[in-house]
Amino acid sequence: MSQCCPVDEASMPLTIVVIDDEEAHFQLIKRSIEKEMPRTNVRYFADAVSFLERVGECCPDVIVVDYLLPGMNAIEFIKALAEAGFDIPVIITTGLRNEQIASNAIELGASDYLVKSAGFFSMLPGVIQRTVRDRELKSSF
Repeated sequence: MSQCCPVDEASMPLTIVVIDDEEAHFQLIKRSIEKEMPRTNVRYFADAVSFLERVGECCPDVIVVDYLLPGMNAIEFIKALAEAGFDIPVIITTGLRNEQIASNAIELGASDYLVKSAGFFSMLPGVIQRTVRDRELKSSF
């Protein structure tokens, strides 16, 4: 598998794709990311299928995807992304607190599984930053 696009992380802002069928959630997520990580490019897709059709154009560093989406859940999305040959970190967000889903997601390669609860919006930027650092560490070996 390969990353989407070769990027010089030192000179380029992070590109974060948020896939969520509720634009209001996207706006809150975007605001929380931009507050803590001002040098980011946050892009929005309302469904996973639209994103998968354009993944090569977007070149995201991290994908934040809602678990329940029309036409495809986040587990199916991770599988489709891998089948398409892309190795991009995925953080799943959900309103469902389900250990089995979380376990399956992590086994399939999700970087994290976050429940949308109190403190979610303040916690998300730190999870994204940790995910990026983990990716950089892996690629340096």
